[in-house]
Amino acid sequence: EAALEDAADHGHGWVILLSCDFVTLRPGWIRQLSAAAGADDQAVIFRGEQPQPLCGLYHVSALPAVRQAISRGERAMLHLLERLPTRYLPLPPDWPHLAHVNTHAELQEALKTPLNSPPPPP
Repeated sequence: EAALEDAADHGHGWVILLSCDFVTLRPGWIRQLSAAAGADDQAVIFRGEQPQPLCGLYHVSALPAVRQAISRGERAMLHLLERLPTRYLPLPPDWPHLAHVNTHAELQEALKTPLNSPPPPP
């Protein structure tokens, strides 16, 4: 909410949202999200087996829906996406096996993976 509010106050249209446990980010992904954003979209995110709302673009016009969700006590980004006009893009081929880490062991595993290697096959 604060990021969207600040962006709107400064005349910006879009905010990129990344979670603090997101360990890999490639500039091409941001370019891909930006290029796909349409005039009617309020969110643009990647989606594999699950949507990836914490690596996405959000338009300042989504601010009322964000405020409503917060006022209802809803914190799940997936619920917000159900209420927003959202454009889903397939995961990039170089999306990492561990995009988010929550433990020291996951961080160590993520750090072993070269940045240009694709994720392992399922």
